[in-house]
Amino acid sequence: MYKLGTLYYVKTDLHVDGVEIQEINYDELLDYYNSPLTKPNKSRPLYIRVEEDIRIISAASIVSGITASYIRKPVDANWGYIITLGEAMYNASASQDFELHRSEESVLVYKILELAGIVLNKPALAQIVANEEVEIKTNQKA
Repeated sequence: MYKLGTLYYVKTDLHVDGVEIQEINYDELLDYYNSPLTKPNKSRPLYIRVEEDIRIISAASIVSGITASYIRKPVDANWGYIITLGEAMYNASASQDFELHRSEESVLVYKILELAGIVLNKPALAQIVANEEVEIKTNQKA
């Protein structure tokens, strides 16, 4: 896991009424318990991180149905090969392609096309790609 997002639990089997579990620091735990407004309960659960663990704090027991959103680390890319007759031959079974988020796919394709247009000495192709990149950046700012 690269970054933890939101923790929540579902109160019923219908999965329509989730309750977000709020993260607090260990130093704040006593303050939350001593205040009647912030004391953890089943409708306002808390969690703290202790090293690599997550500890849920609630007045009632929450034993199942906890869900987390997170961003995971991408797997390491590995282009496997074997040596045959002194030549490196690609080995698909020993390879792992790099992972790319869908939002980055078009940017990568445009960049490859731009580079291909420059290498192939086709300035019109490179100009089309450059215009697409400007349009993408404009749409992201909007």
